[in-house]
Formats: sequence, structure tokens, C-alpha cells
Amino acid sequence: MADSREFIQKVTCAAAVTDAPLYDGARLCPNSLKYYGFCLRNGNYNISLFFSEIVFAKNDDYSSSAKRVFDIYIQSELMRKDFNIKEVARHSNNVTIQNFTASVHEHLLEIELFWAGKGSLYNPPYFHGPLISAISVTPSTVQSCNHCISDSSLI
Repeated sequence: MADSREFIQKVTCAAAVTDAPLYDGARLCPNSLKYYGFCLRNGNYNISLFFSEIVFAKNDDYSSSAKRVFDIYIQSELMRKDFNIKEVARHSNNVTIQNFTASVHEHLLEIELFWAGKGSLYNPPYFHGPLISAISVTPSTVQSCNHCISDSSLI
């Protein structure tokens, strides 16, 4: 059984980007990662998902040949099927940012990364599911609302 600390991986990012510390950590899960934005104003939002394959990246243990394949859902809509971080970023430790737009209704945003049984079945098994470093959610347009909560949270 995996210790909950194993679902947050920390490494020094080898990517040559100015925001490399953003990719020093990542959350991962064997099956599904879900994030919720509560108390958002209804409307359209720009969503950026930040990825770097930092787990299947070590040449000394052959994990660099492993692949992580998962689906990306936003508001229960399939946005990317069979997303492979290393393939899109063109290598381990490279960075890819996936941008989406979504409509928020009833003040709730849901983002799910779902492992659909594809990719490597790396040992330990809880390493093969989805992985993400960061999420950014911003309104597409400036909205005014006197009765809305000004702060929102994503958990």
C-alpha cells in the first residue's frame, strides 16, 4: 500500500525554463486526480494545466522508457484523450502547458485527470496514473457581480 506522501513527488526540475521550480513537485495518483474550483463566478474561464514528466525520467533505472497515458476532462467533457506528457513535451523533464476554455455554471469547476488503463504498468503500480505540477484558472472576461464571493479556491 502506498504512503500518502508518495502521491506528491519532488525532484529538481531539469527543464531549462524560467519557472522551473513550478515543476519541482507534482501530484500523482494510480487512477484519477480531481480538482474542484468552488465559489467561482459563472462564465467562461481560461484553464492552464502544467505538466512535466519528473517520475519516469531516470535513465539509471529504465523508467525513462515508461509512459504515462491518461485522459483530461473539464466539466465532465473529454478535452484530451490518451494524453502522454513525454510525447507532447518531447522528452522527460520537458515542460508542456495545455490550455483550455470552459464554462462555469452553478459556481463550480471540475477538472479530472483519469488513467484509462493505458501506458506503462510501472512497479510500484501507483506511479502509472495521471501526474500534474500546477493549475491556473482565470476568467476569460472581467465580470461584475455584487453578490458573488470575490475569492475562489481550487482543491
